[in-house]
Amino acid sequence: MGDQSHLAPYSYLLIENNILRLGNKVAVGPFCGFFCHSNYFSEPGIPFCDSYVDGNILIGSNIFIGAQCIILPDTHIEDNVIVGANSLVKGTLENGHLYAGIPVKKIKRII
Repeated sequence: MGDQSHLAPYSYLLIENNILRLGNKVAVGPFCGFFCHSNYFSEPGIPFCDSYVDGNILIGSNIFIGAQCIILPDTHIEDNVIVGANSLVKGTLENGHLYAGIPVKKIKRII
């Protein structure tokens, strides 16, 4: 975790053997979940018992993540990004944009 960064109360971090990295000036709202290791449904197998997905979560600097967001494996949030509350995040969020929704979508440029 970088300088001047914080996780609000009730954040959940499931890292296992992966990497969760937060840059400088990252503000995470309450009740956010970061899942580097998660259940995954695939055929064949028993859902939620035999199938898992693993991946790193890399978060840049100057980031605001609103309350109750879920960040899934293999996510990269570049610098200068805002993530709206209650968003489901997976993939790459590009520098300088506002994102929100389930699944998260680019809303507008902020810088």
